[in-house]
Amino acid sequence: MTGKTIAFFPEAAFGPALNSVGIAQACERLGHQAVFLTDPGMQGVYSGYGFEEHTVNMSEPMPPAEMAKYWTDFINGHIPNFDLSP
Repeated sequence: MTGKTIAFFPEAAFGPALNSVGIAQACERLGHQAVFLTDPGMQGVYSGYGFEEHTVNMSEPMPPAEMAKYWTDFINGHIPNFDLSP
């Protein structure tokens, strides 16, 4: 069997990123090549583990103040969910 090139396109967060690194390492041990497509905010994470990495803008760029407000609103909008009963 000839090794395949496997493209990983994980969510731009450290949990999914590092899980994908572990899976990619296992794929490479099996003779495949892992390549990562990543949000610019995660640039350097995968290349730091020796993988080929390509940045892809997954959303429109925002000015820093707008980005900070987006994440503040996102977090504040989800905090009430942590008070819910199972």
